[in-house]
Amino acid sequence: MRRSWEFNYPSQATVVTHHPGTLGGEHSLVGLKDDGVALTAIKRSEDGDGLIVRMFDWSGKASQAQLTLPGTPISAVDVNLMEQPDPSLNSKPIILSGSEATFSVAPYEIKTVLM
Repeated sequence: MRRSWEFNYPSQATVVTHHPGTLGGEHSLVGLKDDGVALTAIKRSEDGDGLIVRMFDWSGKASQAQLTLPGTPISAVDVNLMEQPDPSLNSKPIILSGSEATFSVAPYEIKTVLM
């Protein structure tokens, strides 16, 4: 699944000339540690007050995923696809530790997190 996703939705890179800055020669916006979960979107929330991270499980196995962000989020909550907290999601708490968020992902779940 992962290979077909990478083929159909290739990452795009832009070559730039050397310029001053604080980042090194390599930098990652986010990192996701779970081979069964695919990151599909990172965007500003519709109300402009947070960051939306959307992913889904393609493996069919429940897992614990770990997301690494460039900053330190102060909160993280599961939301529905309309970016609203929804008690019917019955989700487990998201654990924040520095720039990392750890959360559970159910089999084939589309997970949307507001940070």
